Amino acid sequence: MSIEQTLIARSKPYMLRTMAEALFRGEVSKGCRPDIALTPVSLEPTFRPISQASELLTGQAQNDFIPEIPSSPGELTRLEVWLSPEEKFSWLKSELFLKQLRTVCHRIGFEIFGNTTKIRINFLAHRADLPIIKTAFKGQFDRCEISNSLDSLFTGFPLESERVLSFQDYFPPPPYSHLLTRPDELKVTTYPALIAALMEIEPPAIGFYQALLQPVKPEHNWFRNVQVLVDVEYTIKLNSGLQA
Repeated sequence: MSIEQTLIARSKPYMLRTMAEALFRGEVSKGCRPDIALTPVSLEPTFRPISQASELLTGQAQNDFIPEIPSSPGELTRLEVWLSPEEKFSWLKSELFLKQLRTVCHRIGFEIFGNTTKIRINFLAHRADLPIIKTAFKGQFDRCEISNSLDSLFTGFPLESERVLSFQDYFPPPPYSHLLTRPDELKVTTYPALIAALMEIEPPAIGFYQALLQPVKPEHNWFRNVQVLVDVEYTIKLNSGLQA
């Protein structure tokens, strides 16, 4: 083997690692950035199969968000949830409930708010998606009730004319391929701790928690991207330990 062929052969692992790192850097931060967009954006970031992401290797910039026109206030309504003490917590039922929401067309907000006076649990949803949400909920939680809420958001909570609002956004750390959790790893739900914290808030202050969810488009195979990212990360670690 000539000197040139030897140098090429020895440089291949480093070239492979550089390409893998470029793919990894361009993909892992999607959906995990704390940046605030100037306009409303979709909850699902831009999907691009990693196998076709040649522009990531050339260093071309790309947007990882999709602009979205929000629903008008008149199209949104709230469903109030009553949880029965006889309903035992089950991750399986919760997962099945979420999977049955695949056919909704708009984002859904899950809300818990209140103080020492009372605690309320709501779903904020588009009116067109109400039948799907109600059917999925009753199908899994037969001892609980869900109904249209005729009250405004803070009905029953005395509010001062001068209010001080404080918001905190919690976003997952990258990469998104590490955010998968098996339901059987979590033996109990984390929401009782949140409710207990809200019950310590004295009026007129109110604590408010909202989680937004929305199905990804069925033609976007994020699972395949996760598989590729795991393989790419392994390739980077494998080639990082090679000596020159």
